[in-house]
Amino acid sequence: MKSIRIIYLLAALLARQTALAQLELVWHVGEVTLNTGITLRGKVCYQPYASVLLFQTTPGLRWKSYTADQLIGFTYVDLANNGRPVFRVYTLALGESRSCEMIFEELVPGEHVRLLQLDNNWLARRGAPYGLPQLQVKQWQTEKPWFVWVDGRFLRSYRFVDEEIDGLLAQSAVAVREHFARWPRPTTPNELARWISYYNRRSSDGVVPDNQPIASAKKVWFHEVLY
Repeated sequence: MKSIRIIYLLAALLARQTALAQLELVWHVGEVTLNTGITLRGKVCYQPYASVLLFQTTPGLRWKSYTADQLIGFTYVDLANNGRPVFRVYTLALGESRSCEMIFEELVPGEHVRLLQLDNNWLARRGAPYGLPQLQVKQWQTEKPWFVWVDGRFLRSYRFVDEEIDGLLAQSAVAVREHFARWPRPTTPNELARWISYYNRRSSDGVVPDNQPIASAKKVWFHEVLY
């Protein structure tokens, strides 16, 4: 029996090494901020399904790997998609004074409200033990799971619309409330991305020009990240 377990273990290790060997590594110029506060600049390669960031300071030299608990965040220049995605590490409470760190992409950044994407679909499907909400309404489904981060809590998109929007607007300036009273409530992920981005950009100063065009979610996100 012991020999059979050893054979299974060796087979699993061989399969894992083969998968890693076949993995295509795509590198981007970017920067990484470690949990020590040190920022490094070089080439980065994010592997979301392993929740690992590979980093290389000098081309040709061996890369170094970082897990979520070693990072604050990272960003890189994505020439293929003409953008600069931003990834940050968030701590999720597991109960009984336990926690874990996960890497999320910040689709729409903000001080109090952020729209996040979890690129690791395996973790998203099994996220309940990590404190991530699982119930999803079909019309709000996205290719990769989206979460709204509100004052330290993770919510599914439709829960944010149903339970949080009215409270946020009640605490906002009069001009902001009046503007969003004329705006339809978001009913799709893209509408929600535009709503959060516009809210974050305008709620701080309380001024919402009526003649300002509302950009697409992707353009607004690029504008905010690349400021």
